[in-house]
Amino acid sequence: MCLGALLQAFSEPLRQHIVRRLAVELEVGCGDIELPVTRATGSYHFRVLRQAGWTHTRRIGRERYISLRSADIEERFPGLLPALLKAAEADEARRRGRGRG
Repeated sequence: MCLGALLQAFSEPLRQHIVRRLAVELEVGCGDIELPVTRATGSYHFRVLRQAGWTHTRRIGRERYISLRSADIEERFPGLLPALLKAAEADEARRRGRGRG
């Protein structure tokens, strides 16, 4: 798990959305997060997060369940996850605020 890879993966707003959702729900089925992109593009974003060290995927039969590796991230980079989640939430609020005008 490399800090640069974590930050680069988190830099994309759609992946920020995925990480924020996982931080709240702890574990979700692969198809349970609705994304405004094609299935192939969604799979790409999940793969980027997994390869960077953000997520863990477990399989049960044909189903895949994705969880955030929050304990691993916190152990390696204390305070990083809460700081990034807070910043992503503020960015999302700013984006939503600009869309109202």
